[in-house]
Amino acid sequence: MISYLAALLAAVTNATSNALNRKAAREAPTRAQFRIGLITDLLHRRAWLAAIGLMFGSFVFSAIALGDR
Repeated sequence: MISYLAALLAAVTNATSNALNRKAAREAPTRAQFRIGLITDLLHRRAWLAAIGLMFGSFVFSAIALGDR
């Protein structure tokens, strides 16, 4: 039962991470596209940092779901 809950949480956190990542990238200045400046700009955006945190959380939930027998 824990594996089902962990799989659901992995899916939700991954989807939320993708949405926040796209939101932060869309708000980035167009002059920074495909440049290192884009990363520095994104590092100052809360939405992008939250997306990175949620992405790592989804990895943890996925590992729990796959490791639970």
